[in-house]
Amino acid sequence: MSLRLKLFLAFMAIVSVMVGVSLFSFQNSWRVQKRVADLTSTTIAEFERDKSLGQAMEVEGVWRDGAFVTDEVERLSHPRRPKLRGTIQTVDRDHGTIRMYGVPIMIDAATEFLDGRRTRLAALQPGRRIEVSSTIDEDGSWRARKIRTESLKESDKIKGIVTAVAMDGIAPDSLEISGITIILDTTERARNAQVELRRISLAMRMSRAALDCRFAAQNVLAGREVTAPDGEDVDPAVLLVESAEDLGEFLSKARDIGGVETAATDHGSRTLESGLWLAPLEEGHRRLDRHIAEFLSLVSVDDRRAGVYLEQTLVPFLQSELLPLIESYQADAEEAVALEVESISTQAGATARGLIATSIVALLFALALGRLVWSSISRPLLELKSAAELIGQGKLETRVAIRSRDELGVLAATINHMAEELSATTVSIENLENIIDSAAGALIVLSPEGAVTSANRAAASLLGYGDGGLIGLHFAAICVEESGGDNPIPSTAGQVTGEERTFRRRDGSSVPVSFAGAALLGDGGAAQGFVCIAQDLTERQSMEEQLRQSLNEKELLLREVHHRVKNNLQVISSLLDLQAGELEDSATANIYEDSQRRIRSMALIHQQLYNASDLDHIDFGAYLETLIGSLFSSFGGGRAEIELRAEVVQARLAIDQALACGLIINELVTNALKHAFAPGANGVVTIRFETTAAGVHCLEIADNGRGMSETAARQQSSSLGMSLVTAFVEQLEGELNVTEEQGTTFRIDFPADVGAQEVRSS
Repeated sequence: MSLRLKLFLAFMAIVSVMVGVSLFSFQNSWRVQKRVADLTSTTIAEFERDKSLGQAMEVEGVWRDGAFVTDEVERLSHPRRPKLRGTIQTVDRDHGTIRMYGVPIMIDAATEFLDGRRTRLAALQPGRRIEVSSTIDEDGSWRARKIRTESLKESDKIKGIVTAVAMDGIAPDSLEISGITIILDTTERARNAQVELRRISLAMRMSRAALDCRFAAQNVLAGREVTAPDGEDVDPAVLLVESAEDLGEFLSKARDIGGVETAATDHGSRTLESGLWLAPLEEGHRRLDRHIAEFLSLVSVDDRRAGVYLEQTLVPFLQSELLPLIESYQADAEEAVALEVESISTQAGATARGLIATSIVALLFALALGRLVWSSISRPLLELKSAAELIGQGKLETRVAIRSRDELGVLAATINHMAEELSATTVSIENLENIIDSAAGALIVLSPEGAVTSANRAAASLLGYGDGGLIGLHFAAICVEESGGDNPIPSTAGQVTGEERTFRRRDGSSVPVSFAGAALLGDGGAAQGFVCIAQDLTERQSMEEQLRQSLNEKELLLREVHHRVKNNLQVISSLLDLQAGELEDSATANIYEDSQRRIRSMALIHQQLYNASDLDHIDFGAYLETLIGSLFSSFGGGRAEIELRAEVVQARLAIDQALACGLIINELVTNALKHAFAPGANGVVTIRFETTAAGVHCLEIADNGRGMSETAARQQSSSLGMSLVTAFVEQLEGELNVTEEQGTTFRIDFPADVGAQEVRSS
């Protein structure tokens, strides 16, 4: 038998036991629930046959097969406004009617919607639950007066006057309320506890009627109208008489259901004592009628005497005589119900005890079956577990005995096959040691205390120890802690990778190494040791030092180149200055001066690079300040009335960009100083430089001078200076815009250098 079949049979046996226990529990629970249901079920209210027609009735039930079926009928003490509660069947918007329980109900302008809707008929749809208070026309048609569509009870209800009764000689089988047929469900139900519940209900209604008499009498004396449960105002004298009549009707019903002399219970037969209380109650009702008649006659003559009669006779009679009789009648019925409830409780307790007993038996059976099944598979499982542990420890010669052909036998054969394959393919401990010993890097294994437990040949050679010479040494003896601490071994919190440390050789010399280490953690996270790998960095550090020296030499050489270029440019500028001094033509001399300024702006770039730490970029703000000062001084004191302003957000520009910008500034500022202002006039030349968030440099040269005439603009556009400006703008891949508003403004936008790094202006 396979293991799967064993487990399946065991599972089915346990399920069968659980199903049996569940069926036993369900059967007993169903019996208790049935008795509770019988206890709480109701029957059709008894009413006199000759008084049914024309009586106000209230019924609850369901609409079924074209009729309203009910098993609960309540007689009302006096006629009240007809009312329907249920689901709309159809809506006729053309004729302004809806249909409920088979009768049409007219909705007109006088119909009040209690939920405040103004759409009226448009808000009503078939299938919607509503409650309609209506009037009945002379032809028997229903006319809605109030409609409620919200906060309705779940039950369906019909309230109105009985207009027809169908009788079979014993009790009405059906009745009709203004065109709606009511089918009476006369199914006989248990009459023991139900009769007592009916008596309790009648007793409570009698108490309510007696209290209503007192309430109505007090309001008669006070001259106040009272509000009936349906919301209508009622004369308290009428309510007083109707409450007494209600009490008489309840007594009549109590007499009808109290005619049985005995009622069967689980404790035997119990004699109903309702007859002992009904006779005094009926006598009390007759006395109540006389008291009410006397009270009403006094009210019509003398209110003071009526008040005395109310306080000294009518109220004491209700409180001291009539209500105690009703309470005794109710207590008798409650005692019978208590006996039935006690019987149900006893049965429920027996059911619980039986369920506990069967559950214990089922549990014992399940435990025995589980032990039997486990014993049949536990031994093979333990053998498989032991074999797996041995194979995991490296004992690949371990084999498991195959005792069955089920799943456990297949698993044992699989483990044996796995052990054979591991024996053939797994590297032995000796081969693993040879691999570690032949590694080029130094490998050292430490104990939890930091003592060397193993080291390969590379570690012994690096530190100058022979084979086995490192074993037993503490790691602090071979690793120098740079911070001066005494615990250089790795932490158990994690791994150490890429650190540079210093190892101490046997002869006392030091060797730099690239160090990596990690803790060897066992079960539970406890450190069982540490493994460290080190690589000699002596050769690499020597190469890095050579590279640094070579880089410094190249940097010095590049600075010297910039210095010599700057000197050469200054020599050229001086030669041009000498040549201009020999010229008599001022125009030609001006050309030489312009060339000098251009060369000087280029020389300033190389001077900045010579002094800068970064040879690829220059500080454009510092360069611009120097360039502006040079331009201003080149014009001498003759233009002292002109002010040069610089508004620069400093940035580091590439050499090509800085050179182009410097030449553009040189040309445009020179042009402004020469032509923008009249002789002797004051003025301002502003140079702005900033970088936008989009990575675009903006260079702006503006003056507040007299601007350019059309002729001057044409001459300027064809001049060498503007040609140079246009060429440098194209070199920057930028865009040149010229505006003339209170002077002339040149704006150049060009993309920022990728390598430029903005710095905040001081």
